[in-house]
Amino acid sequence: MSRYPARSEQGFTLPELLTVALIIGILAAIALPAFSHERGKGQDAAARSDAAEVAAQMEQCRVGTDDFGDCDTATKLDAELGSAPGVTYGSGAGTLDVESTTPSTFRLRARSTSGASYTIARPPTGPTDRTCTPHGTGGCPPDGTW
Repeated sequence: MSRYPARSEQGFTLPELLTVALIIGILAAIALPAFSHERGKGQDAAARSDAAEVAAQMEQCRVGTDDFGDCDTATKLDAELGSAPGVTYGSGAGTLDVESTTPSTFRLRARSTSGASYTIARPPTGPTDRTCTPHGTGGCPPDGTW
């Protein structure tokens, strides 16, 4: 004989189910805003990566051509280096644009799908300037440099 009496019905009671649903709802309300913020930071990281990749390839290309103007498109980079960056060129969200070049300088801008903009400007001498807008949101630090 069993020590436990047989139950005709098994399962959770309505108050137990409501309690679990309430707890899940509270956790979701807390977590979703945090995750949506992280999504924008990820999109910004992709734009920064694209900008850095193209800037590095332009620097490498210039060694052979001695002019950044010969390195400002994926086609020109592919012709000189044998590989093109996996970046979409353009002026919309999620694209990169080489805004200006001279033999010794360049300026490019990567636009994140989150709306942020990341710029790399290489002067003739001195360090490369990396700026972003809007300051203090997503992956752009409050001082606007990355």
